[in-house]
Amino acid sequence: MKPNGYSHVPNDRVAEPLASVLALIESAPHSADALSLYALMSTLNLEQSGCLFRLLKFREMSEPARKLAYELLEMTARGENSGQAWEQALRSIERAMRG
Repeated sequence: MKPNGYSHVPNDRVAEPLASVLALIESAPHSADALSLYALMSTLNLEQSGCLFRLLKFREMSEPARKLAYELLEMTARGENSGQAWEQALRSIERAMRG
């Protein structure tokens, strides 16, 4: 069971923010926003490490990217930062970042 009792999460609630993050990154894969969102997702994927992310990075992000970052944090709070959709999004983002 996921943290806070979330054993089943509606697919749209997970898929929509991940698709938005991927779209932003694919549109400019080497931008500061893309790099910061990728770093955040990679960090949130490693809960064992304490999800270390430099919070001052939020200052460097555009408002749309920052809103997506907040959605990723909410997903983590709900225990949705794992599973097939998350892993697929992370693989797609990594491909986009490599070009």
